[in-house]
Amino acid sequence: MNFRIAAIFLLLAQLCMGRELRVPHGGSIQSALDQARPGDRVVVEPGTYHEVGRPCPSEPAVMCAVAITADNITLAALGPVIIENTGGQDTGIEAANPRSAETECVADPAARIAGTVIAGFTVNGFAGSGIRLVCADGWLVAFNSVNNNGEYGIFPVKSGPGRIHHNVATGSNDTGIYVGQSHDVRADHNLASGNVSGFEIENSTRVRMDHNEAFGNTGGILVFILPGLTVMTGIDNQVDHNRVHDNNKANTCLDPADEVCQVPPGSGVLVVATTGTVVEHN
Repeated sequence: MNFRIAAIFLLLAQLCMGRELRVPHGGSIQSALDQARPGDRVVVEPGTYHEVGRPCPSEPAVMCAVAITADNITLAALGPVIIENTGGQDTGIEAANPRSAETECVADPAARIAGTVIAGFTVNGFAGSGIRLVCADGWLVAFNSVNNNGEYGIFPVKSGPGRIHHNVATGSNDTGIYVGQSHDVRADHNLASGNVSGFEIENSTRVRMDHNEAFGNTGGILVFILPGLTVMTGIDNQVDHNRVHDNNKANTCLDPADEVCQVPPGSGVLVVATTGTVVEHN
C-alpha cells in the first residue's frame, strides 16, 4: 500500500462520522452524494469515472461533474480514482451551498457549506477548476492530483478555516492552487508544476503557504490584492519553507484581460499590494 492510500485510510479512520456509502467501479459518485446526509462519508472504489454532471451549485450556468451540497460530507477515494471531463463540464468536484448562487455568502451564513473533506482523487481536463470550494468552512482537501484543468487546479474561494495538503497540481493555464478571498487557510506539502502560477493568495487574510514545492511554472508563488472583488483585504499572510525553483515556463494564460497574463516568466515569489506579508526560509 503506497503512502497516499495509507494516508487516506488513516484519515477515514480518524473521522468518526455517520454512514459509509460505497461507490463501486462503474457506479455514480453523484448518486451516492445525493443519498448522503450530514455526517456521512462517500467512498469510491478504484477506476475512471465519467459523471453525467449537473449545474454547479454555486454557478448553475455551468456544469460540474460532481457536486457536494450538504454539510459534513467526506468524499474519499479507495485507491486510484480518476474523474474526467465528459465534455462541456466546467468543474470536476465542487462543494457549495446552492444558496451561494442567489445571495452573497460572505454576509449570509445560511449560504455557506461546512465540514467538507475531499481526499484521494485525480481530476483531469475540466474547463474551469479541478476542485472548487465556494463559501466553505472547516474543510480539508488532501492527497488529490489535479491536472490540465483550464483555469485552476484547487480553488477555495470566499472560504473560512481550511487546509490543503499533499496535493499535486499541474497544467493549469491560471493557477495550480489558488486561495481567493478567504481567511485562515493553510496550504502545505503540495506540489505545483507546469501552471502559469504555481500558488496564489488573492485578497485573503491569515493564509499560510508552507513546505510546498513550485517548479516549472511561469511564477512560483504570488500574493496580491485585485480590485473589484467582494473581499478587498489582504493581510497577515505567510509564505515560508517552500522550494521555489526553475519557474521559467512561458505564460499560457487564456484570457489576455486576466491579471495572471502579466506574470513574467522567471518569477519566484511575487508580492503586490498586500499588508503584513511575511516571506521567509524559502
